[in-house]
Amino acid sequence: GWRVQAINGNGKGAFSEVVSVPIAFPPATPAAPTVGSLIYTQSTVSLLLSWTLPTNQPNAPVTQVWVQSVALPMGATTSCPTGLKDHPLASPVAGAATSVRLDDLTVDATWHFAVAFENKAG
Repeated sequence: GWRVQAINGNGKGAFSEVVSVPIAFPPATPAAPTVGSLIYTQSTVSLLLSWTLPTNQPNAPVTQVWVQSVALPMGATTSCPTGLKDHPLASPVAGAATSVRLDDLTVDATWHFAVAFENKAG
């Protein structure tokens, strides 16, 4: 913890009360998510997307997971957009979940998925 003491020409003052400040950093960059089971219908696909939560911040655990899913036309050469939390295609997943089922994904597209984690530090 930290405390403060004032010193001037008349001497030293009393110390303040101790304050503790937890130091936290944003979670580590996540590994790429994995795609689990696929469920096909005539025109859509559902899948289970999973990820591993970082453990590098025991004092600032993950409080929110963001999932981005972007469909690009087959053969498109552009890449998946970045800036997950600010991207209009990013969706929050409940709390610190480790998977989500994504339904109604269109066929005849190349799907890109990314995850981002958030804690009290950002």
